[in-house]
Amino acid sequence: TPGATEATVEKYVANKRAQQETINEYLDCIEDILSPGTPLQVAFSASGEGFADEDEDPDPKRQRRHSVGSQLLETLSLELGLSTEQVGELSGQKDSIQSDRELKGKISNLIQELRRHVGQHISSSQSITDGLRRILTPHQVAKFLVWVERNQRSMDMLNTMFSEDVE
Repeated sequence: TPGATEATVEKYVANKRAQQETINEYLDCIEDILSPGTPLQVAFSASGEGFADEDEDPDPKRQRRHSVGSQLLETLSLELGLSTEQVGELSGQKDSIQSDRELKGKISNLIQELRRHVGQHISSSQSITDGLRRILTPHQVAKFLVWVERNQRSMDMLNTMFSEDVE
């Protein structure tokens, strides 16, 4: 029946949208896991060797970041009762923390790029489905979509073959 056929097509489209939302939720979780929220990182990466002098760097932004980091480190050392030696050793973690922060930045950029590509794929898939709906009858579209779902392995193999030809 035409109503059931249209419902099948709409269900397919809704499933594709739900898949995109699921992908975005997973990417959100990854970003949350990787998010730099540790004050310790700020304190130790922004401070030089413990409580450094703010007048060393002429760049106001870097100076402010350095000052905030020094203040955090000072507060932390008081709260934890750190010795001067411990503060110095913790400050020695600066390079590792900076490297980790840069890596997280690269990962964040890749996640944003992945989000864009997934969005483009969903949009392209929707355009193809819309095109099929203009060319085929509603019943044929529904049968096609059901066939694609049932033959997903064959479709994946076919897509792999096409992508190898393009490269």
